[in-house]
Amino acid sequence: MAKEKCSETQHSLSQALEQGLAIDILWHFTTRYGTSEEYAIEEITAQYAHVEDISLLLSTLVDLQLIVEKLEYDDSNHWNPVKRTGALRLSHDTLAPILRSEFERSTRPGQAARKLLEQKAILAQNAQNVLLSQAELKLIQEGEAGMRQKTPAEEKLIERSIIAINTRKKRRLASGMSLSLLFLLMCFVLAQLWINGREKTLFNEAVAELQNKNFEKSFLLAARAHRLQKSEISRQLLYECAINNAIHNPQLLKSSKKYTRQTGNKFSISPDSQFLLTHSRDFNFNPIFSNFPNSFLFKMNDSSLDLVGTLRGIEGRFSSNSQIVITEHTQNDSSFLYQIMEDKLVRFVGPMKGVSIKFSPQLSHVLTMSRGKNPLGENQHFYSYLYNIADPEHLIFIDSMLGYGGEFSPNGRYIVTDSGSKSLTYLSFIVENKLLFLGELEGWMSQFSSDSRFIRTINNLDKDKVFLYELKDHVFKKCLERTSAFLNVTPVEKVFFINQQSANSPVLIKKNKGSQFDTIQKLKGADFIEFSPNQKLALTSDKQSKHSFLYKIEPNGHYAFIDSVKGIYGDFSKDNCFILIHEEPDSQYALHKINAEADLQKVGFIPTNNCEFGPVQHTLVSYDDNRDESEMYEINPGTGQLTVKSRFEGGSINLSKDGKYAFSVSDSDNQLFLYALGKNIKTRIYLPNASWHTSFIKKNGMVLANEHRDTILIWHQNPLSLNEEEIMNMFGLNK
Repeated sequence: MAKEKCSETQHSLSQALEQGLAIDILWHFTTRYGTSEEYAIEEITAQYAHVEDISLLLSTLVDLQLIVEKLEYDDSNHWNPVKRTGALRLSHDTLAPILRSEFERSTRPGQAARKLLEQKAILAQNAQNVLLSQAELKLIQEGEAGMRQKTPAEEKLIERSIIAINTRKKRRLASGMSLSLLFLLMCFVLAQLWINGREKTLFNEAVAELQNKNFEKSFLLAARAHRLQKSEISRQLLYECAINNAIHNPQLLKSSKKYTRQTGNKFSISPDSQFLLTHSRDFNFNPIFSNFPNSFLFKMNDSSLDLVGTLRGIEGRFSSNSQIVITEHTQNDSSFLYQIMEDKLVRFVGPMKGVSIKFSPQLSHVLTMSRGKNPLGENQHFYSYLYNIADPEHLIFIDSMLGYGGEFSPNGRYIVTDSGSKSLTYLSFIVENKLLFLGELEGWMSQFSSDSRFIRTINNLDKDKVFLYELKDHVFKKCLERTSAFLNVTPVEKVFFINQQSANSPVLIKKNKGSQFDTIQKLKGADFIEFSPNQKLALTSDKQSKHSFLYKIEPNGHYAFIDSVKGIYGDFSKDNCFILIHEEPDSQYALHKINAEADLQKVGFIPTNNCEFGPVQHTLVSYDDNRDESEMYEINPGTGQLTVKSRFEGGSINLSKDGKYAFSVSDSDNQLFLYALGKNIKTRIYLPNASWHTSFIKKNGMVLANEHRDTILIWHQNPLSLNEEEIMNMFGLNK
């Protein structure tokens, strides 16, 4: 009953009761004559001070009427208690024999440990050589939570027993290993001296052959050196020699399943990283389509690259679901639509007029752009075409429209195109398989609001005016015209951020009913605005004062000023906790932490002319064209302290999305470098061309494309992730 009642509040106390703690406490209130003993509460709590919430257990035993507190009564009225004595005893003497019998018969860990410890302690008083065995120590340890505190004599006995056991173990271990260690040490020293000398010789020979561009010989020497001593520096040299050997040895590449070469000078990767599309400008590569440049679609498997089909055109684009690919032919002003089937084949759906493809957000339509005479008969320099691709097996031409550079609204129902030279925007509406021309909007460089209800345009040919149009029931009307540098839609709908050029200060305005706009507030910073990823913070910048201003966006659209800092062109981290700001004219970036007290704290700076947050959270990447160096910093999320995690050669740097690999290009000697981050391994690739387009694909794959040689080299597995045995097996070389 005590266990069930205590387990409702204290899990640790319930476990102690299972070990016999309640029996131990109740036995404490008995005498050897089978009567009840009286103790002050302070004495009991001192005996069981090691038990958490002992007071809770005592009160539970009182509630169960096993023990009671002694009270003093009025002499004139024996039923009226007048004073609490603070002493506890059994509720009745008849309980004492039962409790003592229960204690003697109990096999719980607490009672077993107490009986053993008390017997051994009595014997140890008369003989110092009485000690506890390792099994007895374990039994006492398992039951100490279910018994009273140990006495000083008992503690001393346990301490002497532990020391004696450890001493015996050390003596046995030392006597058995001393001679073996001495012999092994002598053998190891002699072997290590020979290995160090031989490894150093092979290492130096491999470096010399690598510098002389004898890649196959350098790889063999590096492999032998690494087998002798697998140090980090020999492993790094092995990778460097192996990769260069693979690149410059065509026969090795041809026989290897890890590497392939394909014709092309550019490539595209599908969003799901399952397909690779290479593009070649060699018109005679495929005799079937000799009048067209070609693209080649591959299925990227774990250990192979399978050709799915040859496509007409170049500059291919995948849809966001990776099921449609469109290629362009700029010379013939046409595009080609293909469907990627589940059986890893492509189906040609049909040709389209125009190039520069854009998909609608719902992937139901495609918009292309062309230059020339409008088929409607008007002399229009730019025009666009709309196609319905809702059914991938059938391509439906809907209509042509004026303008170029078309954009779909977020809901996919509207299209805007720019006139080019007239500073006009053309607005059209998509309904079923028809395109309705709604009219002309003044200005260009249009932008939809996120709810597709507003369109912003800019006229920077005359007086730098901005216009705001409202869309309702397929009808548009101008609702705002201002002389301003820019106008942006804020994260709060119907609230707009506008820079009034005449007043040289930005303001927030709110759209009410009709054509009325109310000014909510004026903000600091007249030139730029940046919103945080969670859309709860805004950073404005002022080029004249070279300062930025941080605001918190309230639900009602009000901007609460937080703090200002030196510098402009700010950028938020993904977790909304840091801001990176370029400080002019110092050519350095300052990292600021957004504290809980709603202010900014400068926690570090990076002396470079290019810096940005890395692909992995709490990292920074900096690169400097002047110094031809790059660094990766790690940000302490609590303090914001910056630590250099990796250094790279080369003035430009690109990292994989998982942050495990990086490549850089050196402008000074036109070399490409590969890095495995966290392993401190650098692999130098000797290539005379620094204009390679490089990209990471899948989990550990890498693609390198040489634009000048019309050749793409595909690495099916990142060489930096291979071990020595895999490299040997891959190249077919004996160890």
